[in-house]
Amino acid sequence: MRGIKKGEEVAQQEVVRNLLRNTDFSSSKIAQIVGVSEAFVENLKVKK
Repeated sequence: MRGIKKGEEVAQQEVVRNLLRNTDFSSSKIAQIVGVSEAFVENLKVKK
């Protein structure tokens, strides 16, 4: 189960990064689309 969770998180990170790069969506909108917290999106935004 642990590997599956990690794989899901990696996939979510990739989707968020793509949306940050290729859209003008707000962090809130991206979080809603991907199903993650806004903090998750903000954390990836800082790590760009």
